[in-house]
Amino acid sequence: PEARIFTVGYANSFRQTPNLGELTETLTLNANAIISGVSQNFGATYVDIYTPFKNHELELTYEAQGNPHPNATGYSVIAGQLQIAASAPEPATIALCILALPVAAFAVRRRITR
Repeated sequence: PEARIFTVGYANSFRQTPNLGELTETLTLNANAIISGVSQNFGATYVDIYTPFKNHELELTYEAQGNPHPNATGYSVIAGQLQIAASAPEPATIALCILALPVAAFAVRRRITR
């Protein structure tokens, strides 16, 4: 129950491919919207890799060789995005802190006035 779940979106590795880039762009954006929405519904953290890969597909994947998968540099970018997401506090933690502030302020004020 204490586990944090991360879902990783897609990059459009085919962006530079003639006659395919536009179609895969639409599919990638739609798939990422679905993944993000489902992530929110289940309390998971969506990790965006689309943005850091955008316009860097040829240097972050093997697409130039006909393989859309990330290369070592691409996997490093994905790991970095996961690390950023993991280091950010959960939204529930932020909400709890925000809700606790008025209670803490009330307690301190009450203690000072006694």
